[in-house]
Amino acid sequence: DIQMRRPDSSEEAEAEGELLDFTIERAKVEIPNVMSRMEGEDAGYIRLLSFNQRSADDLREAIAELEDQGAKGFVIDVRDNPGGLLQSSVDVASLFVADGVIVRVEERDMPEDVYRASGGTATDAPVVMLVNGNSASASEVLAGALQDYDRATLVGETTFGKGSVQTVERLSFGGGIKFTIAHYLTPQGRVIDKVGLTPDVLAEMEPELQADAETDTQLAEALKVLRSEF
Repeated sequence: DIQMRRPDSSEEAEAEGELLDFTIERAKVEIPNVMSRMEGEDAGYIRLLSFNQRSADDLREAIAELEDQGAKGFVIDVRDNPGGLLQSSVDVASLFVADGVIVRVEERDMPEDVYRASGGTATDAPVVMLVNGNSASASEVLAGALQDYDRATLVGETTFGKGSVQTVERLSFGGGIKFTIAHYLTPQGRVIDKVGLTPDVLAEMEPELQADAETDTQLAEALKVLRSEF
């Protein structure tokens, strides 16, 4: 229970306040990983909101549900997605890429580390990815892999360009210094950091238009591109 004081109009009440009781029930707030819907009778739209341990499973379920509803292809929307777990981006990419390197991690004076597709693709249907200037990190790992393998057409604007790995080295006086120790590269070795990914189809749009599907011209372009691949 929480108690709060609400002022009254009288001087006495204004000095003392009025005591009110509120009962607040604590609950776990579930933030979805994906939002999905059909666009017309033949296209599935999936917005990927985060990259965590469940993202790949949730995306797989969304793909299956939309295919049951008649989807012949998919628009995967990672606009404004800042990223998340690297392994999650590899698992998500593996839903579309059967085999091969998904991302390369280049570290100074160290052998190149590679993350490969984990197997178990979810669909071989056509895919279009929506990206913008706020698509970063894990979103760019996913987009770069699908673009390199010609598995998806990128539509939108050049991505953010966050393809680096940082660490913090503690200093003797209690402070610390943060510095970059590695960079992400696409399967074909393209640099992501400070460069970003250039979409295959450029479609610029004012950010506020994204909230309404009726004014979302980037989505309209993505659906046009997707349907041309059926």
